[in-house]
Amino acid sequence: MNKGDHKIVITNLEGFNAINLLVLIPQSVYKEILSNAKLLFSDKTKIYILEAESDMYQYNVEAVENIGASNGKEVIISTNSLVEQYIEIVSDGYYVVALRFKGALEITIDNSKYVLTSYSENFTHIDPIYLSEGLHRIVIRYSGEDYLHYSTLDVVWIYSVEDSRGKLENIYNLFYSINEDIEVVEYARIDPTQWVSRVYAKKPFFLVFAETYSSNWKAYVYRNNSLINVVSSLPVYGVINGFWIDAIGNLTVVIRYIPQNLFEIGIKITATSLAMCLLCLMLPGIRKTVKYLYSV
Repeated sequence: MNKGDHKIVITNLEGFNAINLLVLIPQSVYKEILSNAKLLFSDKTKIYILEAESDMYQYNVEAVENIGASNGKEVIISTNSLVEQYIEIVSDGYYVVALRFKGALEITIDNSKYVLTSYSENFTHIDPIYLSEGLHRIVIRYSGEDYLHYSTLDVVWIYSVEDSRGKLENIYNLFYSINEDIEVVEYARIDPTQWVSRVYAKKPFFLVFAETYSSNWKAYVYRNNSLINVVSSLPVYGVINGFWIDAIGNLTVVIRYIPQNLFEIGIKITATSLAMCLLCLMLPGIRKTVKYLYSV
């Protein structure tokens, strides 16, 4: 590229795409950054998360609301429909592909095909496969082997393991680490928009919440049943949520999805308004009844 003004045109060919930042750097600098990134991730678990409704190209699929889905939505895949995406593997190795879906799906990774069946919306795994460094194409279709004649797909996780016999980890255990200063006494899912965790901490800590990142997640920190702090979510690995808890002792951390609060407030306002409207409609009849009783 020569010195001077240049025009960049970006055309959306297919799917839903969001551009947050555009960086123009020399190719040599890019290669150096990529090389450093490989060193950074060399001894760490590499995780790729693809939300079916937003992170994959869609063909003849329908996105639907599902409060139980990881991001509140999922896609319906039927005959003649599919979702696909290219992923860039930063280093050679074995990877596990885990899909949260219900039904029967055919997954094509490069030239290899796999057929999976799930009767509930839980994670189903493909045994560890070897992926070389570079771009790989993943295509997901309805396999035609399910009585419903369609399948629902929520999210796809791809994570690295040590070898072909690597343990198929529980998805959420991928973010678990041992710290003697922090003890998670218990945690529970109240509903898809609220989690409660009880923690004993000797020092401030970073709490990782393995749901797709959204700034709408908030952590309410309680000590001795008193609210001491409200913490906003920070992106972890760019894909999930993290909360910096600057408190110690026996803590109760309630993680809530804020739009749900607004929804509940809206329901209360609607119910109150409806009750007042009914009362206003009933007042004339009540007045007539009272006048009649007094006249008798």
